[in-house]
Amino acid sequence: MESLFWAYTVVWILHVGYLLSLAVRQNSLRQEISTLKALVEQKGQSTGGR
Repeated sequence: MESLFWAYTVVWILHVGYLLSLAVRQNSLRQEISTLKALVEQKGQSTGGR
């Protein structure tokens, strides 16, 4: 019974770690998208909207 407890504990730790890594990646992608949008807007203003 003790080994079952530890197996579930390890699985939960892995799941939480995976979810945290997804959150970090999502935040990184949001920042990158924001930067790219700003660059596109800046490029559009410098070319006169073309």
